[in-house]
Amino acid sequence: MAVFYVSAQTGNDGNDGDSPTTAFASLQAGLDAMASAGDIVYIAPGTYRGIFDMNSAVNGTSSRNNKIVGDPYCEIFTAEEKGAVRLSNTDENDINAQTTTSGTNRYVFYVSKLRTEVHNLHVDGGGNNFSDEARQRTYMYSYGIAGASDGYYNAYNCICQMLGYGFYRMGTTNCIAISVVYGYYAGYKHVHSFSLAAYAGFYLSDYVVDCVAIGSYIAGFWNNDHVCNGFAIGGGYGARG
Repeated sequence: MAVFYVSAQTGNDGNDGDSPTTAFASLQAGLDAMASAGDIVYIAPGTYRGIFDMNSAVNGTSSRNNKIVGDPYCEIFTAEEKGAVRLSNTDENDINAQTTTSGTNRYVFYVSKLRTEVHNLHVDGGGNNFSDEARQRTYMYSYGIAGASDGYYNAYNCICQMLGYGFYRMGTTNCIAISVVYGYYAGYKHVHSFSLAAYAGFYLSDYVVDCVAIGSYIAGFWNNDHVCNGFAIGGGYGARG
């Protein structure tokens, strides 16, 4: 097991990434360095633009989960400025333009290795381009934090906003989805999570426990196997089978 560090504030991809003072600059460099089950990547506050994946990493195991951990309060990066750890596929100068524009399926963060945890990330962008009429008519199936298959991935204390899918095939705890088509799509279990202004808040999940959906167009809770202590207000159906 190894630990790697990424900092948009002070990092450099020419570094070895082995300490906060020799951090990588780009998140992808940190993800690509993960070569053993249970590796951890700590991410300093800042904005990381583009799309990211774990395709070059390895799977975690049941006893050694991989961990991608944002550090918004600089408990790890003690010499840096506190703030959100933001992953965005929006252009720096134009919110209607995406950093990466190839294809119609856009993953801001594709969690493609099994047994992986994601913590403390704020993910946005990668959705429709509204800069002209023709682009508005081409729907972009954008994914905020997306697992490759169901049941092996978990997100903790994360926010996804302005996307087609907020959390896709991700279990969640204490997460928020804002202004998305599907706030939580599939995922084995969602606990203490919140959806605001979605087409469907929680959809096609096995368990939804102590969650809230507000302003969902079709339903706050739709086609989930089990919903316990769910609360829905505004929009369409509260719960729909």
